[in-house]
Amino acid sequence: MKKNSNLNIKILPISRADILALLQFELENKSWFEQFTPARSAHFLTHAGMDEAVAALVAEMKEKKGAYYLAFVEGEICARVNFSCDGVGNAELGYRVGKDYVGHGIASYAIQNLLPEVKKLLDVTCLNAQTANNNPASIKVLENCGFNRIGIQRNAAQLHSKKIDLQLYEIKI
Repeated sequence: MKKNSNLNIKILPISRADILALLQFELENKSWFEQFTPARSAHFLTHAGMDEAVAALVAEMKEKKGAYYLAFVEGEICARVNFSCDGVGNAELGYRVGKDYVGHGIASYAIQNLLPEVKKLLDVTCLNAQTANNNPASIKVLENCGFNRIGIQRNAAQLHSKKIDLQLYEIKI
């Protein structure tokens, strides 16, 4: 994988060994993430909930239904990147970067480095992504990674009791 010039980023598939660190990452960044995405369930943000979620992701990876990664800087989770398959050659990209790591190019770096691996691993030819209009950083990441905007879905999600539009992106890989 290419090396990011600013930080020593290590990208690894999610594993059961990551449960506590991932729970800490989600809890520490909860208010940051909730500015841009709907809140996670209270159960998800517990040890039992995280254990269930990670177990499900690991099972999906074994069945090649998805690929789920964590990015680390100096042993600390700084981001997560998810690819969920639809079963017909497409996958949905999702990612989140911890507040202290925003602006360092971590999401772009991780996505660009993972694209060839995900294409081969999941046998997909198209990746889809969506982001809220209120998230210009995410829009920039997708565009920097070669995604093309293919439309807008009006009133597609709810954030803080308000309907928001989602920008839709795709990239052929």
